[in-house]
Amino acid sequence: MDSTYLSVTDTAKLMRKALKDSFPLVRFSVRAKRYAGGASIHVSYSEPFLPHEDVNTVTNQFQSCDFLGVDDSTQWRDPTMINGQALRFGSHYVFVRNYADDLEYPEGSI
Repeated sequence: MDSTYLSVTDTAKLMRKALKDSFPLVRFSVRAKRYAGGASIHVSYSEPFLPHEDVNTVTNQFQSCDFLGVDDSTQWRDPTMINGQALRFGSHYVFVRNYADDLEYPEGSI
């Protein structure tokens, strides 16, 4: 099966849309980074009531490989089907950070 490769920038655009569709009231920062040997996308937001796992469910589909720590290797994922088209995403890894996790809230304020 032939697949279409999307650059990390185009992958980040698709991810922004998916996040906006899934969480319309939350503002996300989605930044693509290229480096020697690969690329990644860094997603950040500051919403104390939005669990990290929910955001990971959306963003994980745009990651093109998985790191296998047991033997220090990379396992490439199969292409993702979107609108009948096989796509390979340009982001090797996706990192998500909720800045609200870093804040300390006074007892009873949330």
